[in-house]
Amino acid sequence: MQRARFESIYRGLSNIARKVYDAVPIGDAWSKALITQEIRRVTKTSTDARVIDGCLSSLVENGLVREPTRGAFVRVKVVGGLGSLKVSSSPEVENMAVKSEKVEKLSLRLAGLVTTLTSVAEEIESISIEVDAQLSAVGDELGKLRQLKSLLKDLG
Repeated sequence: MQRARFESIYRGLSNIARKVYDAVPIGDAWSKALITQEIRRVTKTSTDARVIDGCLSSLVENGLVREPTRGAFVRVKVVGGLGSLKVSSSPEVENMAVKSEKVEKLSLRLAGLVTTLTSVAEEIESISIEVDAQLSAVGDELGKLRQLKSLLKDLG
């Protein structure tokens, strides 16, 4: 891949996609699990597996990462000059970077909350099914009791 194309694509990546890209090795093909461990080691935070899967898919689609074998990823070689990736140190850019990181952390927290809320909803549904079954059984028993009461009235 040419340096200019690489820089153009890299600039358009989100912060988390850049972290995933940085965790993908240049020489060896790593599995998603190894890449996830590397991200956790470098950032000291855990990232949702679905987010990492999405970033890896995006990186493969953009041509920054190859998948030589299914589930193993390696960076694409970048050829050309040293490039012109520049880090601006203006206060506005630094402020945007801080805000971007805050948004990223919030999105990770929200992903965790979604997972938690999904499991809670599944538990509530399970309990609802059990209660419905119990109510149906009680209704059946009540019908039998009324039938017995009716028979006893007819006899008595």
